[in-house]
Amino acid sequence: MINVLKERPFNNGHLIMGTFVKDDFSLPTFYENYNRSLSVVATTTFLTGVIQLSMGMMGMGFVATYLPEAAISAYLAAVALHIILAQMTCIFGIMVSFHAGPISFFYNIINYCIALPKANSTSILLFLTSVVALRINKCIRISFNHYPIEFPMELFLVGVSAADSTIPPVILDTCS
Repeated sequence: MINVLKERPFNNGHLIMGTFVKDDFSLPTFYENYNRSLSVVATTTFLTGVIQLSMGMMGMGFVATYLPEAAISAYLAAVALHIILAQMTCIFGIMVSFHAGPISFFYNIINYCIALPKANSTSILLFLTSVVALRINKCIRISFNHYPIEFPMELFLVGVSAADSTIPPVILDTCS
């Protein structure tokens, strides 16, 4: 998307918290530039989906059999690293300035490490609790092959996280 947005840049292509944000909302062209960038992203995403859907309907999946296994593994590893880096802002609860370029991944990791002392301990604890609960649930699923009803741990964690964010602080103080 960043390459697409180089056509219509907004905020000089800098991402903050995964979205384009600018400090000065009072500029008259702010909303116009934001809406233009948003429409470019939405149009590109929609067209990508249409192309993929049409390729699937035409039976173009056989092309994947000609791709080398090493290329597919490398692509999936790069996608996993990109997703991890994109989620670090939510996990740590900090905002860093993102770099662009060939080795930007390492610069962004360094920025997160530098900003780690300012991290939100509650979001880190919630992240670690969720990871441990998901791993325990997966181990239970592997141990018991014939599970009459699978426990929806993902749905449970979303519900608990949503309920945790809606409890007023006054109720939390009286509970302890």
